[in-house]
Amino acid sequence: MASTAKPISLLFVYLVLAAVALGDPCTDYVALDEPSRSAGSVASPGDQLRCDSGLRTQWYRFVSPAGGEIPTNCSLLAPSSCSTIGPVWMKGSLPYISDGEVTRQACRRSFSSGDCEANCWDINVKNCPGPPEPFYVYRLPPTPGCDEAYCAANFPNITTNPRLTNGREQYEVLLFCDFDRPPWDNLTFEVFWVADNSPIFEDVLVNGESRSVLKQDDLIAGMGKTITCKVRGRYKGGGDPDTMEISNEFYAGVKILTQDILIEEGGEAKLIQLQPTLPLVCTEIASLWGQCKLSVQIVFKANDSSADRFCEGSLQSEAVQETCSLNFDKDTWTGIIEFPVKAVSDGIADGARRMKIGFNPFSADPAPLWDGYQIGDVLVTTRNTDPDRDVVCKSTGDPHYTTFDGRYYHIYQAGTFTLMKHRYLPIEVQTRMKMCDAGSVACNCGVAIRAGNEVFIITKCKDGVERFSYSTGSWVQFESSLVTLVQHHGPVGQDTRFYYKNGGHRFLVYFPTGSWMDITLVGSSKQYMNIFFYPSADDYNKTLGLCGTFDDDETNDGLHADLVNESSIGDNQVITDSAFVTSWKLPDDDNLFTGSVNPAPFPLDERQYCECSREGSRQEVSCNSSYAFNCQWKSASAGAKPVDKQQNARKRRDTSYNDEVYDDDMFGFDYNEPVTPVAPPTWPAPNGMTEAEARAFCEDAMTGAPSGELCTSVLGNRIDLSSAAESCVVDIQVRKGIDRSAKKD
Repeated sequence: MASTAKPISLLFVYLVLAAVALGDPCTDYVALDEPSRSAGSVASPGDQLRCDSGLRTQWYRFVSPAGGEIPTNCSLLAPSSCSTIGPVWMKGSLPYISDGEVTRQACRRSFSSGDCEANCWDINVKNCPGPPEPFYVYRLPPTPGCDEAYCAANFPNITTNPRLTNGREQYEVLLFCDFDRPPWDNLTFEVFWVADNSPIFEDVLVNGESRSVLKQDDLIAGMGKTITCKVRGRYKGGGDPDTMEISNEFYAGVKILTQDILIEEGGEAKLIQLQPTLPLVCTEIASLWGQCKLSVQIVFKANDSSADRFCEGSLQSEAVQETCSLNFDKDTWTGIIEFPVKAVSDGIADGARRMKIGFNPFSADPAPLWDGYQIGDVLVTTRNTDPDRDVVCKSTGDPHYTTFDGRYYHIYQAGTFTLMKHRYLPIEVQTRMKMCDAGSVACNCGVAIRAGNEVFIITKCKDGVERFSYSTGSWVQFESSLVTLVQHHGPVGQDTRFYYKNGGHRFLVYFPTGSWMDITLVGSSKQYMNIFFYPSADDYNKTLGLCGTFDDDETNDGLHADLVNESSIGDNQVITDSAFVTSWKLPDDDNLFTGSVNPAPFPLDERQYCECSREGSRQEVSCNSSYAFNCQWKSASAGAKPVDKQQNARKRRDTSYNDEVYDDDMFGFDYNEPVTPVAPPTWPAPNGMTEAEARAFCEDAMTGAPSGELCTSVLGNRIDLSSAAESCVVDIQVRKGIDRSAKKD
């Protein structure tokens, strides 16, 4: 029993001692801190070469900045990588922690032939869990020959921590890129200066420098952009570089601290805040003469165009005056620059408007860095504080008119009329009405719109067109089609826009003043038009015509064309052939439809909406929201397409065949004006209804119908069903084709 126990005891002691001797590779290893083992450390002739033929077989961990892994890709190795002429890499993949110890092959790359597997032998590798992070350990035997050495990673993992700052030197501005570098003398550092991701300068530092300098001549290319410096190192002998590190961002120029300003109409002023990030440094001669100065000047822009705009009411083609401006020298060009901005109360429920305030490019010959520099635009939104009222002039249905100030009336009269005319600007809208519904009422069949020297005509006033048919040998009457025409009567700008949508059944017009129109074709054959004109504050107290005077006083909407006489218009009144209507009726041969236009000397461009007001030394930018892009227009015009600014009706050819195109006579006008004026409507209506019955019917149709209930639930007080009911009552009173038994929808 005793003789057999002793060998077991001795074996147990041997195993314990062996385990202690070998230990755990993840804790019992030799650390190799040798950056020259990097694949990026390339040896040159005359260099001392690394050799591992005397290496002791045991577990090793690479801990130098070069990295902790033996390369697994031979293509990363140069013939003299890793400071030797026999660099050794590992064939196979690195193991997972769960794999434990695995066997791989180490292979030497041949210096002479480039063969990646010139000689291979077994090694062991293990993935250790840490702490703090996983790492690899390798059981390496000595290399079979010399000069051969195990490689570790590519290039030392160096943290350079680049930092970008600015300064000055004599008469120029400089940017500095400072970084941390290790004390090794065999490194080259590359610095790339980048502005908005585009390179502007590259610097190579080989003499131990830790700062790259961007001179003013190169800095100019980065003005108005975000600049960074990117730093990476590599061994002087070549090879792969280290990972690129990027500095902090630096905006070179003038920062706009308030790029989007919201101001209430009539409210307190808000501040445009600018901050220069670089000093004002001038040339030697400018400094000696005391001329180191800089001026910041505001110009005003439309939100959808970069062109400078002209002053309100001006048709003179001259440059925008330099309104608000501030002057600086080298001592005051610092900190935050402020321009106060306020919104003018215009008395119009025009909602929120967007506009731009821009700046002139700097003219700074004494300071080359700033000469020609352009500050970006500032967006200004004015929020309306006026009564929430939908301001629009309407001519709809038979037609029923609503003036800008809310007066409601009716006209049953054929002819061409001035719907709206601007007192000072070449803006005018004329409508054509023809008798319809068996001559009991009139309807809009055409509209001609003038903006500057452009005239846009939409018409379907011609009853029909005769064409000769060879098949029948006779003239055939064809129904006329809707035709459009854009005419130029002088120089035109780019700011009047004509659009169509809904398959050509709706037209939209945008004026340079911010006003806009919506024309919708209605009727069973889309033969008539509902016309809506939405004004801007540039129209306030400046309109004439059937739309009224637009001054918040509906009692003076009956102003005649002579601008002297005035008629009183009762609400819901039929004013056919009245003195007011007759004054705005145009001659058959002298109107926009016939090409009668007095050309304006200059195009009509979008209006300037901001101005600089001065009170002593204080300057303030005042913005009137009328001269801005109209948000209602943006919503209405979604999906619309531009009208081709060519006539879509051609002159008839000098042949007698039917060429199936529209002819110029499509722009003709069959007035069908009755010999005697249409008598004022009376009760009972043509269908026998009394006024009380008609009113009850219409009110029930407007408020009780599903469509009316839906509109009220969605729009609330913003929809005026009472006006719609009044129009319904008038339609019943005058029209012959309305069935009293008609049901609501």
